[in-house]
Amino acid sequence: MGKQLLDFGNLPRGKWGVTCRLPLGCHHRAICNASAHPERTLIPHPGSRSPSGKPNISKSGTKFRPLAVRKPHAQATAHETEFEVSRVSQDASTPETGRILVIEDDPKLRFILQKQLSDAKDAQYEVRTAEDGVRGLEEVRRDPPELILLDVMMPGLDGYEVCRQLKANPLTSRIPIIFLTAKSTFEDRIHGLELYADDYITKPWAQNELLFRVRNQLKTRRAQLQSNALTGLPGNVLIETELSRRIERGEKFSFLHIDLDYFKAYNDYYGYARGDAVIRFVAALLHEQIERYGISGDFVGHIGGDDFVVITIPERARSIADAIQTTFDSRIREHYDELDLKRGHITVLSSRQGGVKKFALMSVTVLIVSNEGRDIQHSAQVSDIAKELKKRGKAMQGSVVIPDRRLDGSPIMPAVESPTPDPPELSGC
Repeated sequence: MGKQLLDFGNLPRGKWGVTCRLPLGCHHRAICNASAHPERTLIPHPGSRSPSGKPNISKSGTKFRPLAVRKPHAQATAHETEFEVSRVSQDASTPETGRILVIEDDPKLRFILQKQLSDAKDAQYEVRTAEDGVRGLEEVRRDPPELILLDVMMPGLDGYEVCRQLKANPLTSRIPIIFLTAKSTFEDRIHGLELYADDYITKPWAQNELLFRVRNQLKTRRAQLQSNALTGLPGNVLIETELSRRIERGEKFSFLHIDLDYFKAYNDYYGYARGDAVIRFVAALLHEQIERYGISGDFVGHIGGDDFVVITIPERARSIADAIQTTFDSRIREHYDELDLKRGHITVLSSRQGGVKKFALMSVTVLIVSNEGRDIQHSAQVSDIAKELKKRGKAMQGSVVIPDRRLDGSPIMPAVESPTPDPPELSGC
């Protein structure tokens, strides 16, 4: 939202107020004491967290601060002023979070680590501690953390053995581990990396280094959990986040849904290894077309299986979609055996259709959904329109691009299901 000047309206004696209309229909009201200087007193609505006298930020991330005071004149009310309303980014108002377990036998170092993590600026870490390896493993089993800071030299169960056990367990193997060690030789670091430790901090450490390494590991882990394991592309959570972000900001966008035809038959015929190779090929192809025809900030995601997503601006959508179709058709033949290419099909025992069926070479269906000319307020609306377009695409042979526009340029609207009538009421006995 751009900067905007808003005038106060009259309120009951001794009060000033302003109602700010923000995107998505949100309304926020701030009340000021008329007897005080408007640059010093601002009594925010209950959702605001800032103390009086400082810029106030509401739960939605809107900041109120005085811009200027106009002296009253004959045509103005006595309590008229102006405020500047600016949008605060979500990143600025939302601190970094994370659940961290510190396993360290030295009580002084445990305290220092907990203090440094808890006092981190722009972060709200939940920090637990364990005084040895055995209790550390118990804490992990009780409530798995998102990150572990693990001392190497501990009596009994040392850090190397704790790391080995955690990485050997599928339930805990993906928790990042940062070793804390006074050992800084090359051999010591190699030994830790052989056990799949994720990072090292050498004692003594600087707080900034600690926080940077913690933040990087948390960020990497979350990205991995929210990305497709096969392609490394953002998964469903990140796709939903990106789409919702553009909707909330009022940006014009085009959502491309890319779906492969006959991929299951190919996977059954050639095996999972070659099927995975095709999926990676498509992921690389999408990146290539975005670099060639897209713009900075375009988004590529992997829903799962043979379904992908590209989000771009409407002006580039058709060029990208056509390039995806053309490039796919020219290169997909490289993934078939020569004999199957000569026949022009593969023969597969189909559990869906029953019996042995012939399947043509894979093709691609690209659906284009845009919010140009239509009001889209939620990502579910995009899915509904894409489902409607997919019906049209699957009824056609070969690779196709299906835009959400008719020949006259009007948008295609999703089918509206007829409401189910309420069951008749039963008369009382």
